[in-house]
Amino acid sequence: MGRIKSAWEIALERTEAIEIDSQKIAKTIAIEKIRKACGKYLTEDSEDFASLERSLEKFDSSLLNEAIKQTILNGLTLPQDEVTDDRFTRLGKLLSFTQNCIQATELFEQLAGFLSQYPVHKKQLIEQMKSQFEPMLREKEARLRAEYGGNVTLSLEQDKEFLELLKNNLEQLDKRYSETLEGAKNNLISLLG
Repeated sequence: MGRIKSAWEIALERTEAIEIDSQKIAKTIAIEKIRKACGKYLTEDSEDFASLERSLEKFDSSLLNEAIKQTILNGLTLPQDEVTDDRFTRLGKLLSFTQNCIQATELFEQLAGFLSQYPVHKKQLIEQMKSQFEPMLREKEARLRAEYGGNVTLSLEQDKEFLELLKNNLEQLDKRYSETLEGAKNNLISLLG
């Protein structure tokens, strides 16, 4: 009859071949510290760039480049509302910590302008579709009044045909912007190394 092993013995046998890579852990911790400092700079108005520079000067340039690259790429998303804050300006300043700063900054500025236009184009599309669809809705309203009598009032927000058409057009706009954004992000990745 065999000896029964305790859970502790089984756990020790399974983990005895595991090696800890302390350099990888240290790198991950450093990148996380850099990203937290950048996140604080990006989200808190009271945080200034000079204090961010002071907090990051102790880190190796390759770690800075990697962490800043991740932070910038995560910050480049399609805004849902009109951009009224300085998020892109602050993100752009982070590029000064990276390699190939000048080329990346030029691309970033174009990308920031592109992203700032997205909510404006979205709003224009909605307004344009409303103005084009409104006369058709009024004709439909008049037909229903003639057919059923009484006061019939229709709104674009309740019209299924309009809502479906609007949804499809907004999805196409979103798809075009998303594809362009992904391509630009890939170019930015190649510039930042």
